[in-house]
Parts: sequence; structure tokens; C-alpha cells
Amino acid sequence: SSSSSSSSPPSKSKQRQNASEILSRLTQEGGNASCKIQFAMQLLLHLSEAGHRTLVFSQSKQMLNILQRDLESTGLAYCRIDGDMIRISDRESVVRRFQSDSSIPVFLLTSQVGGVGLTITAADRVVILDPSWNPAVDSQSVDRAYRIGQTKPVVVYRLVTCGTIEEKIYRRQVFKGGLSKTGTEKGQQIRYFSEEQLKDLFKIYPEALEVSETQRQLLSIHRTVRQAMLSAAQDSGEGGGGRE
Repeated sequence: SSSSSSSSPPSKSKQRQNASEILSRLTQEGGNASCKIQFAMQLLLHLSEAGHRTLVFSQSKQMLNILQRDLESTGLAYCRIDGDMIRISDRESVVRRFQSDSSIPVFLLTSQVGGVGLTITAADRVVILDPSWNPAVDSQSVDRAYRIGQTKPVVVYRLVTCGTIEEKIYRRQVFKGGLSKTGTEKGQQIRYFSEEQLKDLFKIYPEALEVSETQRQLLSIHRTVRQAMLSAAQDSGEGGGGRE
């Protein structure tokens, strides 16, 4: 009896307690408890020093709270919009402040709120702290900087921790055509994850923590594209020489 109870998974209440303890530690220790926050802070400091202004999107207010605490400790100015700011006029006021005040290098936004209906062309860098299950949400977030009036090239940074659930979500976005389609056929909504794929999402493979499989696949694709472009350029040059 004791052996079976020890091998059984923790109860939902215990899982919630564990999650609460982790969030509490992150809130208290900030970036010291999160390698992603540490990296994000270094990136934001570097971009600010280089004269760039950055939109930072996250799925959760808790993540923004942690990053905000570190921004305040370093003295880096910021604006913020999340679900607690309900009035459209209040959101527009914050956007106008960021647009007009070049001394504010960072704008924190939750994806569901800040990713829709806002034009923030004063920023030329976008950081996605965590990928959404629906890639359309991330695309809408990026589009905040790609609006009429943008005069600079926009660069997007997606922070993905290798070997984790979020990498698997992002890899499926990239290589499986995304999760955003909501079309139906014969009254049945498209399923993007089989039961086996859902189970695999929550499996951790130690070797995947060392090297990002997504990065490896993307680098392979980029190499293939570069080689094809180089070959096409060489063929074009040879053809042009013959005509001359």
C-alpha cells in the first residue's frame, strides 16, 4: 500500500501548491531564478545601448511582473499594457507616451491585449518571451511594429528554452504549418495534436536540453536556401557573361 502511494502522481492540490511555490520564488528572486529573464535583460540592455526601442510580449502578467522588477532595479524606463488596463483610452494614452518619448526604450505587453489593435511604430525590435499555442497571436504581436509609418527594419527575437514544452510548441508552429487554422470540415474542427503528440509534449528528454532540435533544423534549412541562392546567382552570372 505504501509503495503504490509513493509511486502515484501528486494530487492536483499538491501540483497547484508546487506551482505556487515556484511562482513565489520567481517573484521574490526575479531574474536570479530564471535564465530566460537573465537573457532577456541582457538583450534589452544591449538593444537600449544600441539605440533601439523594444516591444516585449508575454502570455502572462506574472512573467511581465518578474521582468518589470528587474527593469526597475536597473533603471531602464518602460511602459506597460496588460489585461488590467481595461479602458481603450488608457491604453491609447500609454501608446502615445511611448511613441512620443524616445527616452523610454522598453514597452511590456501581454500578447492577448497588446497584440491587437495597437500601432507602435516607435519600436524597431520585438521580443516574444514565450510562444503562443496559436501562432496567429504571435504574428499579431509582431505586427504592432510592422505598421504604416514604420521607417526602420524590424527585428524579432523569440526566446525559446530548448528541450521544453515551449520549444515543441514553437517547432510545431514552424514545421507543421501552425496551430492557428480554425477551419472546419463536416462540422469537425481540425485537430493539430494527436493524443500521442499531446503526451509527448510533456516528456522531457535530457539530450534535448543540450542542443535545440528546432535550431538544428532551421540551420539546415537556411544552409540549403543559401546554397540554392548562391547557385542561382552563379548561374545568372555565367549566363550574363555568355551573352556579353
